[in-house]
Amino acid sequence: MTRYLALDPGDKTVGCALSDREGIVARPLPPLARRPHARFLREVAALVLSQEAEALVVGVPLFRGRKGPRAQAALALAHELRKTVRVPVFTQDESYTTAEAREIMDANGTRSERARAARVDGIAAALILERRLGRAGKRAAPAGSLPDGPPPAGGEPAGGATDGGGMAARAPGSAGCGGDGDAG
Repeated sequence: MTRYLALDPGDKTVGCALSDREGIVARPLPPLARRPHARFLREVAALVLSQEAEALVVGVPLFRGRKGPRAQAALALAHELRKTVRVPVFTQDESYTTAEAREIMDANGTRSERARAARVDGIAAALILERRLGRAGKRAAPAGSLPDGPPPAGGEPAGGATDGGGMAARAPGSAGCGGDGDAG
């Protein structure tokens, strides 16, 4: 299997989660600050290396299946990360993962607002990763990513795999890299 690093992009922080190599466990990691942007990109690249991630998954918030401004921003981030990291970058519908994360914290008795704020982004990123791995369960939408389908074996994009905008998902530096249908 492949070790995935998932990102749940927000305005101020980005939730992070990491899978094990077997694709069984998705565990939240501490969030990253979104600003300054150049530092954020360096921190993602460093996290990919330090955690030995073989692929990156960026959550894209769809609203009733449509790409609004937040989805466009997430797709633009995925496009930029393809130029920054040396692993394949995929997109995944992350609709309602923050609400699901809050439900999980309620069920686990996490009441402190400080604790909830510190954990919600990482739990949401773990839920994004569970969807990518096809283990969404009853509390999440059907597994699979935006049109690129199930996760590829071995850490490489599957032949014909696409990101959220229908362009082939490629590692940075490969021919024809990019193109999410993002604003730009």
